[in-house]
Amino acid sequence: MTIQIPKAQAGEGFAERVETFRHAKLAHHRTIGVPAPVEHPLVEASLKRLPREGEADDYVADYQIVEPSLDQQKKDLIATVGKLQQAALIKEMSPGKRIMLSFQVADMANKENTPADKIIIAKFQLLLAHGNAVSRHAAKLCAQIEDLTDETIKTWKPEAFPQT
Repeated sequence: MTIQIPKAQAGEGFAERVETFRHAKLAHHRTIGVPAPVEHPLVEASLKRLPREGEADDYVADYQIVEPSLDQQKKDLIATVGKLQQAALIKEMSPGKRIMLSFQVADMANKENTPADKIIIAKFQLLLAHGNAVSRHAAKLCAQIEDLTDETIKTWKPEAFPQT
């Protein structure tokens, strides 16, 4: 049965690796006490053994490189947008500091605010505004991705995330 290999997993030079492995397997038939050649499991699975009566087995490439489906490409792009969104938020402030700042602001809710408190609150408001802008942008990109077709997905590029 022909094995189907996603293009992203095959990588550059896959066909050459399969052919080189095929020749190594054929050459191994002429050896004694030498371990059989090994390759990446996808390369090994791409060769089909053809038994031949009275002579050494032959091997043929039996694989097909497949493009990801439109749905899979969209999922991959949405995952990339999520990573870009996280990076944009972390660039502004690390997750630990972001959480600590939100606790500080929450602690200030039920007390008289000092000038130092007001600076912290202002910083938090800027951080919230940035987070909202980044989240809105991510939502816009994801909505664009959902509308992509087989033709438009090849050329779509995400707009840069907002910065402060």
